Amino acid sequence: APGRLAAILDMNRHRYDYLIDVEKYRSIEHLTVDLASVGQVYPQGTPGDSAGVLQMKDSGVSVRLGGVTSAGRIDLTLDNNDDYRISFWQGEDEVGFLVISGLNISEGLTRYTPAVPDSARQAGFDVIQVHPLRGDGFYALGHLTLAP
Repeated sequence: APGRLAAILDMNRHRYDYLIDVEKYRSIEHLTVDLASVGQVYPQGTPGDSAGVLQMKDSGVSVRLGGVTSAGRIDLTLDNNDDYRISFWQGEDEVGFLVISGLNISEGLTRYTPAVPDSARQAGFDVIQVHPLRGDGFYALGHLTLAP
């Protein structure tokens, strides 16, 4: 049927891509953990495959904070040679994000203490998502804590 062939061509030309919920499919292996489970602080240089260090897939991890906060800074360790997108959520709304570029200054985990974006502090947030952007395919989160 001509209509069917036209629909196939439109799909191949990406005319229906707007109908695909990319985040839903990206999040198939997405981990969700509570803040307490990633609260043990790991020093810089800790091997990324150490016991207690959370290895993640490309879909990343969501850390539930247990309530809305307006913390001014986060403290976290990530695998040393990868780039990550850290996003701050309140309910279903993303209220801010930042990008951490791998410093590659040590073997294992590298410690970062970035400021929370102003928009996230002002709105408050109850979930922090960590998504790998690029790297060697081995992604790890040692710890994540909140600071005032």
